[in-house]
Amino acid sequence: MANVIITTYDGKVYTNPEDIKVQRNENTEMFYRFLEQYRDERIQKQEDTA
Repeated sequence: MANVIITTYDGKVYTNPEDIKVQRNENTEMFYRFLEQYRDERIQKQEDTA
């Protein structure tokens, strides 16, 4: 499994994408799609190994 490290513009570092709280709007939609895709892939991998 790949490790994800996200650093925001203000220097905060996140290792769990679910911890990031950003208002959802037209400017952040692509970011949210990335997080949702990552979450879905992670859930699928957990189901495949169970």
